[in-house]
Amino acid sequence: MLNKEKYQKLVDRLINIKRFRKKANYEALNRLINHLNIKEEAKIIHVAGTNGKGSVSTMIYYMLREHGYKVGLFTSPHLIDVRERFKVYDEFIKEDDFINIYTKINTAIKECDLEGSVTFFETALLIAMLYFKKEKCDFIVLESGIGGENDSTNVFSKKAAAVITGVSLDHTHLLGETVERIAMDKLGIARKDTPLIYCCEDEYEEIIRKKHKIINFIPVPVKKFPNNYKYLMKSIVFIPVNVYYNYEGIRLSTVDENQLKNATVAIETLYNIKDIVVYDENVKLGLEKFYIRGRMEYLRDDLLVDIAHNEGGINNLIDYLNKYNDKGIELFFTLMSDKDIIGVVSSFKRLKKIKKIFLVDKVNNRAVDSVYLKEVFAEYGFDAVITEDLHDIDRINDNLKIVTGSLYIVSNAIQRVDRR
Repeated sequence: MLNKEKYQKLVDRLINIKRFRKKANYEALNRLINHLNIKEEAKIIHVAGTNGKGSVSTMIYYMLREHGYKVGLFTSPHLIDVRERFKVYDEFIKEDDFINIYTKINTAIKECDLEGSVTFFETALLIAMLYFKKEKCDFIVLESGIGGENDSTNVFSKKAAAVITGVSLDHTHLLGETVERIAMDKLGIARKDTPLIYCCEDEYEEIIRKKHKIINFIPVPVKKFPNNYKYLMKSIVFIPVNVYYNYEGIRLSTVDENQLKNATVAIETLYNIKDIVVYDENVKLGLEKFYIRGRMEYLRDDLLVDIAHNEGGINNLIDYLNKYNDKGIELFFTLMSDKDIIGVVSSFKRLKKIKKIFLVDKVNNRAVDSVYLKEVFAEYGFDAVITEDLHDIDRINDNLKIVTGSLYIVSNAIQRVDRR
């Protein structure tokens, strides 16, 4: 019981640290990395991108595990439990390990006279690296937080591979106001003579060429994506488009067609890591174990949640609904104030069969004011209703309920359903 209380106090302390900064404090991070004796012994696979980086990271993790490697997975954000961010053996970090490692980091921060200088995300990264060191991982898959070049995860110099899943507008106050500037930032995770696997979009080729002249990475463009697939019981069965893979169809536990693109990038990454012998059957087994909560996830037949929170993610969700849904839609929505509010809300003009829109109020102090959000929806012809919570998702009717726009309301929906 005492350990449980200590664990919760430490989690509360971590959660209340400043979340991010525009540019990682690499000087402080490197001092702590040296002080904590964190050495780059495991091979690092670094994944960045506006959308899909968490999924690609998780897919790579599962495929490497099926090849017999011990793999550490660091992802963000967490939906329910902060321990979700630190994964080995397909399990989250144990509470005792969290207590011991975080206590050690707090001591190091004091000894290095860096109190108040390390963010939540930087601290979480240090927890991950110490945990993976303790577990003697062969590989570490790091999902970047925001951006790439200036992200805390980019502090490590040696990488087995770098991956960029795609680029669109998000976190513009931190990364830049144009897709080109954001792309340049994400390309900063590349390393000399190291494979950079990236979704090949023609409009970014010139940017990639410019960055290649600076860094001289090994470019691995991913140009072709599966078009031979079918839906089967809320999953997708597909044949990978890859010059190496020559095996039977793979079943992904998702309804999100965009995961086909993510799987293609993940497979390409695996085949481009030096000194790995890749077996097609293990690729298949790994991807079929892939599961990630909150990404186009059906909690019930009439309730779909998706953490889409930018224009690209919302449009992907809308494409799926317009193509496959034949029910009326009740939308439960909120958005954080740092997002492209007009771009996201205007996207819903494309969504067919909307019956009701509920704006969930006061999700947290970063959320857009619901009265203002209601006015924005009204500008696009929607009569939205402000609600205090998600109690309306419990109503049984013929409509499909969609919870989206923020991981916070998706988390609330998952916890609400899981309690019942």
